[in-house]
Amino acid sequence: MQVQIGQKIRELRLRDNRTQAETAEALGVSPQAVSRWEMGTTYPDLELLPAIAGYFGTSIDGLFGFQSERETKIAAILCEASKNTDADSRIALLRSAVIEFPGDERLLYQLAAALSEAGWRNLHEHLGYNEDGYLVHDIEHHRENHYWSESVKLFERLLTDVRDPEILHDAVYNLTLLYCNLGQYEKGLALAERMPPLRYSRELMRSYAVDGAEKHRYEGESLAELANEFANQMVYTLMSRRSLSETDLPVRMLSGTVGLLELLFEDGNLGGFHSVVCELLMYLSEHQWRCGMHDEAFASLDKAAEHAEKFNALYDRVQNEENPTYTAPLLASVPMRKERWVYGKIAPDLAEHWPVWTMPDYGDVYAEITADPRWEKWVERTKKL
Repeated sequence: MQVQIGQKIRELRLRDNRTQAETAEALGVSPQAVSRWEMGTTYPDLELLPAIAGYFGTSIDGLFGFQSERETKIAAILCEASKNTDADSRIALLRSAVIEFPGDERLLYQLAAALSEAGWRNLHEHLGYNEDGYLVHDIEHHRENHYWSESVKLFERLLTDVRDPEILHDAVYNLTLLYCNLGQYEKGLALAERMPPLRYSRELMRSYAVDGAEKHRYEGESLAELANEFANQMVYTLMSRRSLSETDLPVRMLSGTVGLLELLFEDGNLGGFHSVVCELLMYLSEHQWRCGMHDEAFASLDKAAEHAEKFNALYDRVQNEENPTYTAPLLASVPMRKERWVYGKIAPDLAEHWPVWTMPDYGDVYAEITADPRWEKWVERTKKL
């Protein structure tokens, strides 16, 4: 047992890039004591075990190598939580898990994320335009969102000692959004400043790191991800100022964004991006109707249905193939990210989600476009998806 715990302490210390001196200082012992533990000549006092386990973010069982049962149970909890569609029962499951395994950052993150999602689904995000016509959050309303308040505390706790970089980045992202929703703009900006500039993103850096066919693949991946983020940012920017919707600018910008994606995937095989283009086209149809372009609006809706059909047709193939790839020249051999299908096929209630993004208010447009006989024909088409 002495040798095993010493080996584990050394393994954890090296994992975290800590010296024996740093470990000793944190635990209130001498560097020689840490050295003797790792050599197996002595072992820590029992009173020190909780502090050592907490320092390395593990359990006392983990220090003695009894991790297999713990990891199996945590993996089972995470799997069950991912399949649980009921927000309250999912949160209850993760609460119990965090109490049982307080040092596990995966469980803590999943609980924080579940609370954040429950806040969106149950109490919703409330947005409006201020007197200058800029999009702002309803801070007073959001402060009553108890899900978000608890989620913020958990995400803040994660940031103090999280080791997994993926969890760190996801926590920063979610916490930045929540700070904005709650009107804590300075905190949100401070978090955002911690992240690297766009040119240092993982997707771009990977394409700089290699040559040959692998470089081409990484370049294609970065193009796809940049196009996706460009599309998202375009929509958010168009929504951010009310006066923009009173011009034909959204029509031109959204049409151009759809064209950009169709150019990138020029052979028509958009994979998961069929759903992205489908949503863009539905939002485009609203703005086309605003501008009196009624025929064009229904042409966009028909194209949206086409992309939804193609997305659904690819769904089963993507689930069954281990490494499905894109086929456009710039994206040859780039794997399709299966998470783009995580929510399943595009449902036949597509019309109920029109126009996807609801800022500015689309009530008048909805009343007019649904009164057009072509609307019912389009709805019938979507029901067959």
